[in-house]
Amino acid sequence: MVTKDPLTFADWVETAFLPMHTDICRILKISLPLLLSPLAGGPGTPQLAANVSNSGGLGSLACAYHNGDQIRSAIRQTKQLTGKPFAVNIFVHNDHLERQFSVEEWKVAIDRIRKRYTPVAVELEVETGEKIRVENDSVESFLKNFRLPSMEEQLHVILEEKPPVFTFTFGLLSSGWVQRFHSKNILVGGTCTTVEEAKQLESLGVDFISVQGAEAGGHRGSFHFDANHSSTRYCSSIQLETLLLDCLSVIKLPLIAAGGISNGRQIRSLLRKGASGVQLGTLFMTCKEAGTSAIHRQILQTAKPSDTTITSCFTGRSARGYRNRVVDYMESFGSEFLPFPYQSGITRGIGNHAAKYLPAIRAANFMQLWMGQSVPVKHNSGANELIEVLRREWLDSD
Repeated sequence: MVTKDPLTFADWVETAFLPMHTDICRILKISLPLLLSPLAGGPGTPQLAANVSNSGGLGSLACAYHNGDQIRSAIRQTKQLTGKPFAVNIFVHNDHLERQFSVEEWKVAIDRIRKRYTPVAVELEVETGEKIRVENDSVESFLKNFRLPSMEEQLHVILEEKPPVFTFTFGLLSSGWVQRFHSKNILVGGTCTTVEEAKQLESLGVDFISVQGAEAGGHRGSFHFDANHSSTRYCSSIQLETLLLDCLSVIKLPLIAAGGISNGRQIRSLLRKGASGVQLGTLFMTCKEAGTSAIHRQILQTAKPSDTTITSCFTGRSARGYRNRVVDYMESFGSEFLPFPYQSGITRGIGNHAAKYLPAIRAANFMQLWMGQSVPVKHNSGANELIEVLRREWLDSD
């Protein structure tokens, strides 16, 4: 584990007199216990990460879908935009998943799931008057175009570039990898959705844990894909406050609360319950620095918490997002989907077609739109302005 600096007199003064200064602030060398969720898939940008860090929080780069060169570029760009600490996040995944099944097994599974989506595709084609472009007809090209970048390559590049903080999601790295990051003086954080996951992370020697409740958005959970092509979903259904309190009873590390947090009053309440910090994602997706699409922004500003649901139908991994026509139709079949991330090879064309030919509200019925339960998001300001609003709400809520 990375050695922490001893508590100085200045640290003690901050801790004693500033309600916003917690142990995670001292560990991460930030002035506000506020962490940005990585926001993979487009919304997360170096500009957003840097501006969160410049405003006193911990920005985060979403590098799960980036290859080594892209990660290197994103880290260096962020370092040019801020001299403050920031994190780099990737997904833990199996680089060899494709090889566990034969080409014929993959073909049977892909054809079966693609056929399930045919009625939705036909409906969309009738409405738009245009045929949906289907790419990657061969199994080999399908798998090549939708696989994740090599995790080994991602990890090596991050080690070389030495960002201040590294975080991982959806599984466990080996303790050896954690030690390698610590040897470079890089702090390490993991994400849990159950108490058992938190215990496993603590045993690896991570420096802090993000506790993600059921209210959170983004990709969560894992999958099992057997020879019969069935996909079983796992996703924590534990509400944030319950999960946080359960983890606090057994975990000694600083815990970061994540899920459905939308204002400073909630932040203060979670800190008083024992969280060392909070992690917010959905609230930052409409910031001007975010890479969120125009349609996604519009839905984020009008959706209600009851408009969200947890589904695997878009990517093969459970996530909370906007409940729409595709979700309602595909969930009626149960939980048979391709494993993450290959399911997106079936659904991405449908979403792109809808975005191209339909008005925003109608297009949203066919698109993958991730969000937590902190909707509707009513601002479209910069990250620094949003953080200032949260800070003032936080101080005024006592």
